[in-house]
Amino acid sequence: MSNRFALRAVDCIAGCERPIAVGLQGPGKTQYLFGEIEAQADIEAIACFARQFLASDTGWSTASERPERLYDKTLARLPAYRPEVKT
Repeated sequence: MSNRFALRAVDCIAGCERPIAVGLQGPGKTQYLFGEIEAQADIEAIACFARQFLASDTGWSTASERPERLYDKTLARLPAYRPEVKT
């Protein structure tokens, strides 16, 4: 799976009140931001959600479809960016 994701550190994703923050985004997909991630305890949940995200055409999921450890750690779910098609 590692060749399907790019990991990058960023200065700020507005998760200061709930660190560690992790975001997932992809072209034409819903974007997610999770906070209060416990590095050791949540790594499997993050990996599981990443697999779900990859397998989805839209990236969309409901809270109940995400791993239980992430259920109350969602800080943001942003709709996919879809530029208007000009004719």
